[in-house]
Amino acid sequence: MVDKSIAKKELNVNKSLHLFFLRRSIINIAMIYLFLDKNTVKLLSLSKALLGQFNSVYFQKNHENDLWQTGKVINVDLIASAVKEALTLSRPQAVTEKEVCLILPQSTFEFKVYDIPIDISESAILPFIRDKARADLQMSLSDLMYDYLLIKQNGHAKVLFFALSKSVYNSYLQALQLLGLQIANVVPETLAYFKLFEKTLRAEKKENILYVFYKEHESFSYLYNSFGLLYSTKYPVKKEGFELALKNVIEKLKKENVSLNRIILSGAGSEKFRQDLFTKEIGVWTNPLKKIILNFYQEYLKLIIISPSEPFPFLDYDVCLGAFIFSKENTQFRLNQPQGDKSSSPKMKLKLPNIGLKLRDISIFVFSFILTFLAIYLIPKLNINLPLQQSKQIVPVKIIPTSTIKPLPTPMVDKKTLKIKILNGSGVKGLAAVAKKTLQEKEYVEILTGNADSFDMDKTSVQVKEDKKAILNLFLTDINSLLKLDKSQISTLESSQSADIILILGKDFEK
Repeated sequence: MVDKSIAKKELNVNKSLHLFFLRRSIINIAMIYLFLDKNTVKLLSLSKALLGQFNSVYFQKNHENDLWQTGKVINVDLIASAVKEALTLSRPQAVTEKEVCLILPQSTFEFKVYDIPIDISESAILPFIRDKARADLQMSLSDLMYDYLLIKQNGHAKVLFFALSKSVYNSYLQALQLLGLQIANVVPETLAYFKLFEKTLRAEKKENILYVFYKEHESFSYLYNSFGLLYSTKYPVKKEGFELALKNVIEKLKKENVSLNRIILSGAGSEKFRQDLFTKEIGVWTNPLKKIILNFYQEYLKLIIISPSEPFPFLDYDVCLGAFIFSKENTQFRLNQPQGDKSSSPKMKLKLPNIGLKLRDISIFVFSFILTFLAIYLIPKLNINLPLQQSKQIVPVKIIPTSTIKPLPTPMVDKKTLKIKILNGSGVKGLAAVAKKTLQEKEYVEILTGNADSFDMDKTSVQVKEDKKAILNLFLTDINSLLKLDKSQISTLESSQSADIILILGKDFEK
């Protein structure tokens, strides 16, 4: 009986120590998030503040001279000079942090996607990946720093493999060490972008998504699916005018048998585009990144302390913000350190890395160990008898269950991901805007408005996709609890349509 008690106490102590170091490693993300593109430097530095928040400083600049070419650093001194300028001219003050999360362009990395058996053992994954990578890359893995992400979804498993040349890494390391900086981790830019819309993905739906960063004369895009990056190709969107160039990218993908489900539009300049008009112009459902971040990643923005007079321009620093979120949620990803259980279902959630212990932490551990030893081994030997209350005899009462009618479950709905189009056919000006506002108050997010083909419709009608019919009643109640539709006013929407529900307002729809 004593042995069982001791074992239970030891288990509780181990759990407490695990939670202690878990909290330490989770908050160890205060650092410089530094993105070095071909001729662009973006910096977001986060330093610890009170209540778990972070003070922020940031900087960005486009340089006339290229910092690197085809993944090779041109000049270590040039890199160091560009970073030093960023450190000293950051707003609202100079950078004081010394650890760097280095974000590099996708073209700097070797990238492969591998299908693996869903039931493969964890110990067999790494040898499998190494064999595949050696064959595909035709180079020694000892010359590379690499790691992978394991994604499991809907009975399928894929591995996303990223590798970086050690010689390239050492060039960046040398440049940063000249400034007294140390690299804590290296993150591909495409993982940072994916992290910014990962929460909008539906586990049951396969999607092809084009992430587009808009900046005049410098727009670009990457192609993703529900598992992550699909190709390492960076599609430029800057030749014929933005909208036309983007249409050409979409047509090019169609020729490669890639049909887009939606576009994520980022960049500070992207705010000038109206979601409904842009979607209609491009022909693909478009999600503004700003709306996604404000609805799905608000908790991360609240961690960053910003100046009230100068709001943080997160659309320009999307890659830095994404790397910050990735570093917090995917702590196990470390180039050249592939280890442990990297399984994820369905999202990418990886285990915590090993961390160094400071003297304070060692002291706390030793003190806790001594107290635990005294509590477990010394006190029982003192034979201290404490007065115990006599246990009362409990008479078991036999309960006869009665059958109850189980209510039908209400379908689980993520209103934020439901795509809705409202068309005004009533002839009443502004009615679609009123309906949109009503839905927004009910936590719907993806809503486009427009006019129907005619403006003399007496009855409201709705078109809904087959897989969304289960939530139609809830939707209609949210939009107007007094609205009654018969079967003739409800029709099935083709699966090829970008919207999930199309609501056409008639004269019977009251404001």
